[in-house]
Amino acid sequence: EEQKKKVEIGMPFFTGDVYWEGPVKEFSGTELSTGEKAEIFRMKSESIQVTFSEFGASLVSLKFAGKEMTLNYSTLAELEKNTTYYGATIGRFANRIKDGTFTLDNEMYALPKNNDKHFLHGGPRGWSHRVWKGEEIAPNTIEFVLEDNDEYFQSKVIARTIYQLENAQLNMHWECMLAPGETRSTIVNMTNHTYWNLTGDLFMKIHCHGLFLNCDRYLDIDEEGIPTGKIETVLPGTIEDFHSCPRILRNGEYDHCFLRNPDQKFIYAELNSEQHNTRVQISADHPAIQIYTANFLPADDQAAPHDYQRAICLEPQHCPDSPNHQANGFPPGFILRPNQPHYQHKASFLFSHFRTGPRAHCYCRICGRDWG
Repeated sequence: EEQKKKVEIGMPFFTGDVYWEGPVKEFSGTELSTGEKAEIFRMKSESIQVTFSEFGASLVSLKFAGKEMTLNYSTLAELEKNTTYYGATIGRFANRIKDGTFTLDNEMYALPKNNDKHFLHGGPRGWSHRVWKGEEIAPNTIEFVLEDNDEYFQSKVIARTIYQLENAQLNMHWECMLAPGETRSTIVNMTNHTYWNLTGDLFMKIHCHGLFLNCDRYLDIDEEGIPTGKIETVLPGTIEDFHSCPRILRNGEYDHCFLRNPDQKFIYAELNSEQHNTRVQISADHPAIQIYTANFLPADDQAAPHDYQRAICLEPQHCPDSPNHQANGFPPGFILRPNQPHYQHKASFLFSHFRTGPRAHCYCRICGRDWG
């Protein structure tokens, strides 16, 4: 049964040699300002130590080979106040909905506007700022459950986020279903909002990172990050071209949604820091992935490391504003209806080194380049 659980949660991937070393700084705090309790959960393998909080079902720390790979706060008190969604499970609907309105089954829904005039990441009281119920359901497998009866969506759902650690691979699994007896349909779009920095030094910008995506298309957006409805083709040499190996993130701001290719079952991405000998390979069965380079963190070095472009988010998900786009080939969003299959998606994050010894050579699986 345990092996079956692993197969269901995990994604197909490659293997790599890893090691564990160095001290670990622990996340602390289990009581919110409201008096609610949010317990801490930890998992550890030979190469990775990862920490979670029931607050937002959040990934608050991931250390690979003894080095921190995520930008986050070290206390619950700081995390509670944050508006950046550090490491959180996002829902009921991730990303933006234009003007905070959509129509479902001929009924207009009005949502709270928390991103200028738009709705973002579940609103001001989204799942990122709720206390989930955590439980270790198998070795190195933690399940977080949330019952949500959001008045704006007018239906009750039960959501689950499952994290599973297998050696150097972290698997994430998201589920959502209507609560028993619920008759109203609802939209669902879940993701994880971890901020990655593979340098091991969070005071370094991400400009030394390279990114590869196997996506040939992306959504055209307006100046407010809202999809126009047009689907663009990635052209060689443009800032949206991540087919090169890899595209270095030295220039540009990204908050873009790239689409899974029609002939493929998974999105593959690879983020790496060559000079720091670290990479993470992402595999996800979602129809899209949002690339966000922390552009909205303050442009103030005094706020470091919680400032502009010191991390990058890779968010597998359905498309932003999908409830308001029903034509012209726009990828449909997910509608959760009574007596129909529930929402379910998964992604995996595999960490490895380019080199595992002073004379070892590693060849890129994408272009064959010798990282030496």
